Amino acid sequence: MAGSAAYRYVTILKYALFPRSSITSAFFATVHIEAKKLGLVGVDTGVTIKRNVERLWPHVYSRRHVALPLDCRLFTALRRSYGILAAIAASQLRRATRLNIIGLLSAFEVGARNILIVLSSTAAAGLIVGSVDVPVSASASSSGFVGIVGGSLFAG
Repeated sequence: MAGSAAYRYVTILKYALFPRSSITSAFFATVHIEAKKLGLVGVDTGVTIKRNVERLWPHVYSRRHVALPLDCRLFTALRRSYGILAAIAASQLRRATRLNIIGLLSAFEVGARNILIVLSSTAAAGLIVGSVDVPVSASASSSGFVGIVGGSLFAG
């Protein structure tokens, strides 16, 4: 979308932030109101957010270098290529996240399998848009042509 709109991706993200946050807020408000109407209450698990953060922080902090490729993917012209290369390079910085060739090929295989659902959904959406858009434009161009020739079947 950023390529066809001639805007930077970050600009489109800024414009999409308000609608997305308002939709999310409306969703949460609707669920909250419905839960209050039905008298539902939350489940007390005894685990607090602070306890979870304290438990996960050392793990996240020790792997902070893996977030470096995000900068490369957001702010370069060849986001996908450089992002993949930067992710591979960042994973090699520490022994705990280092990939051997088998692990790298396995990651590519899993990525290819996971992208199939996105690929098929996008293809289906393209077929739907194409089947709706093409007949409408064909109808508009044919009606324009009929108007040019004065409603006659023969243009001569």
